[in-house]
Amino acid sequence: MSRIAGAIRPISPGSRWSRRTGGSPIPRSSLACGIGHYLRELTARGVACIGADVVFSKCWLAKHWVAPAADYVVFDAAAQWPVAAQRFDLVACHDAFYFLPDQPRIAGLLREAVAPGGVLAVSHLHNAAVAGGAMGPARDGAEWATLFPDATVYDERELRRALLAGMHPPRPDGPTIPRSRRGRSSSPAAMRPDR
Repeated sequence: MSRIAGAIRPISPGSRWSRRTGGSPIPRSSLACGIGHYLRELTARGVACIGADVVFSKCWLAKHWVAPAADYVVFDAAAQWPVAAQRFDLVACHDAFYFLPDQPRIAGLLREAVAPGGVLAVSHLHNAAVAGGAMGPARDGAEWATLFPDATVYDERELRRALLAGMHPPRPDGPTIPRSRRGRSSSPAAMRPDR
């Protein structure tokens, strides 16, 4: 993760990305997009997207086979972001944030990338308080709340139950990370700024 795995494609006002959206902010962005499976679902619904990943081959596979309608930028999240000046109505980082370096800095950059009224969705965050939880770096609920202070947090089990039942997940009561759940829930799954 400490080196750039390909050429950085800077975004300029006259670029294809800007023309595609009429010069307005790019609607959706995904950091650590991998091979583009989330982008595939969004672009299939006509949503303009840009994916970013440190691994050139993942972006290449996504562009050529999985989500060709999306655009891609290859860069290291730990380095300068070529999309730092852009604002998006959805910024997503799924199943990747827990292994990114300098998480406080990257959390701030993700928050800054969200346009007014937009959504930051970060999923699959490892909860250190859950025995037998996911492998890899983890934080407890209070630490995640420090990184994402304005977040609504859902337990992944609640999201799965809602999905299988064809319902929206219940909105958590109380503070952004309910005290009764700190240290008990499984991985906090989705974070949305309460604006």
